[in-house]
Amino acid sequence: MIHGLKHIFTKFALRYIGVLVIAFVLASCSSTASTPPAQSTPKAPTAASTPSGTVLYQADWSKGLEDWHATSGWKITQNELVSEMKGDHGITIPYMVTASAYSIEVRLKVVNAMLGGAFVFRVEPTSDKDGYSATIAGIEPPGYKPKFNSVYPEALVTIRPSDDQQNTSVVTDHIMDNDWHIYRIDVRPGHIVGFYSDGVRMSVATGNKPIAGGPILIQTTTIQATISSIRIVTL
Repeated sequence: MIHGLKHIFTKFALRYIGVLVIAFVLASCSSTASTPPAQSTPKAPTAASTPSGTVLYQADWSKGLEDWHATSGWKITQNELVSEMKGDHGITIPYMVTASAYSIEVRLKVVNAMLGGAFVFRVEPTSDKDGYSATIAGIEPPGYKPKFNSVYPEALVTIRPSDDQQNTSVVTDHIMDNDWHIYRIDVRPGHIVGFYSDGVRMSVATGNKPIAGGPILIQTTTIQATISSIRIVTL
């Protein structure tokens, strides 16, 4: 009798332990299934900085002026860009700058001019960015001697629209000749635009908004100009 009771008790205990084990396993599986695996947070991509002195754009006229939106009065002679003397003639550099600090370098010489000639580098403003005009005006014919010593061509850079300009631009006398010169526009952080000739700053202007990267227009007025190179370089 006692042996029979032990046998029954043993079977019952084993069955109870088995139920507990199964319940524990099911609970563990349920807990594991309901907890999603940990996911790593993706890192925001970082923009690689472009080293100073990197050439972003170099003009190439070997294929003509198809992409330059040139008005009449421009032609290519011996791989150089030449403007007619009479009238206003505009041409647009086919490149939009996205860098925050850069130089536009134009190697240019004035071959001939009528009284009051000029050339300008201009970028129009947009809804959220300022533009600028970098101008040399009052260019006279070769050999012309002004009646007053103070009458010379003037260099000036201004912000467009003028209401956004934060400083008063300085006008600089610029004695012209028929030699090659490198005219440079520097755009720097702080909405600053500088205008240079052969490395010497002639004028500077500060805007109220970021400076637009283009389109960059070159316009001549009653001068015959020759341009041998245009390039855009990071600062």
